[in-house]
Amino acid sequence: MGKLEERITENGIDYILVGDYYIPDLRLPEERFDLIIEQMKAVEGVTEELKARNQLEWIGRMNNIRNRAEEIIKNELIYI
Repeated sequence: MGKLEERITENGIDYILVGDYYIPDLRLPEERFDLIIEQMKAVEGVTEELKARNQLEWIGRMNNIRNRAEEIIKNELIYI
C-alpha cells in the first residue's frame, strides 16, 4: 500500500511534506497549459487540415506553441 502525501495549502499555494519540510508543489497546471495551447492553435490557424496537408509545418508550429505556452505557465508560477 502506497504512502499518502501530506499536503497543505497556504495563501493559495499547495505544499507537499518532504522529509521534515514543506516545499511548494510546482507541477505544471495542466488544464491552464492545455487551454493556452488550444487558444493559440485557434488564433494561429493550426488545424487538423494543416496537419493532414503539411505535417512538417504543423509540427514546427505546434512545437512553437507548446514552447510559448510553457513560458507563460512558468512566468505565472514564478511571478504570481
